[in-house]
Amino acid sequence: MPAVSEMLKPDLQIGRYRVLHALGRGKPDGLWAVVDNEGRHWAMRSPIADLDDSGTAITDRFLPDAMALKSLVHMNLVPLFEVFVNQQGYLCLVMERIVGRNLRAAIEAGNVGPRAAMIIARQILEGCSTAHAAGRVHVSMQPSKILLFPMQGWELVKVAEFGLATLREEAVLEFGNDALTGASKKPAAAYMAPEQVRGRSVDARTDLYAVGTMVFEMLTGRVPYLDSDPQNVMQQHVSGRIPVLEDVTPGARWLTPPVKDLVNRALAKDREERFQNASQMIQAVEAAFGSLQHLPPE
Repeated sequence: MPAVSEMLKPDLQIGRYRVLHALGRGKPDGLWAVVDNEGRHWAMRSPIADLDDSGTAITDRFLPDAMALKSLVHMNLVPLFEVFVNQQGYLCLVMERIVGRNLRAAIEAGNVGPRAAMIIARQILEGCSTAHAAGRVHVSMQPSKILLFPMQGWELVKVAEFGLATLREEAVLEFGNDALTGASKKPAAAYMAPEQVRGRSVDARTDLYAVGTMVFEMLTGRVPYLDSDPQNVMQQHVSGRIPVLEDVTPGARWLTPPVKDLVNRALAKDREERFQNASQMIQAVEAAFGSLQHLPPE
């Protein structure tokens, strides 16, 4: 089987798609811009592939699972349009290409106000609600996976890669790391729920913890737990005290009881004490948004 870097490179033809360039860092298993034979632009990723000695066992096993992801349809989810296995044995996922910035860029630019944070969180949760109802858990939610599509005066949120991390994890469990087209990946430590750190089962509440972490970051400009060592960050998710918002941003005018309640419940160590589903958390976000009416326009 050829190296992945030989499969995904500019001007290469993959079925009816021509590879244009990398989107992001250009990693072999990363996202690539492609154009189809009719001139329409898409994004493509190849997360797993058959091994030299596996025949078509890997793609036979996971093609149906990947195809099922096409049924996740919601305005706040990046839609998956086509799934196929090319002649070299790579599972190819073709999805909508979102032209805009991601939440990481917005946070780093420092222009996510408290009201905008609630609007973004609400849209993330709307997408989560649809995916969770279909039995899908993201498990790798983080600002780089939250895409912001510019509209007239606001930004439409699109959550990317729902179900992809689980697909990769299951491939590793059944066939080992060599089934992946890139290096084995773990969720970003800053957004991992305590149960992920402990290696326990995950569910919808795991995603809601990550959303709570992003709400904290949008409001304060930093993640809840700061340490240069990811292992220390993960340990703080398990046993560290939830940072007090008043200590992080003393005197902030957006520090209302509903905002504090939203963050503290979302970041509860015990998932039984968190919001139990996205709909519950949406209600809390709405209450928090309503408590910010005293603030000037953003």
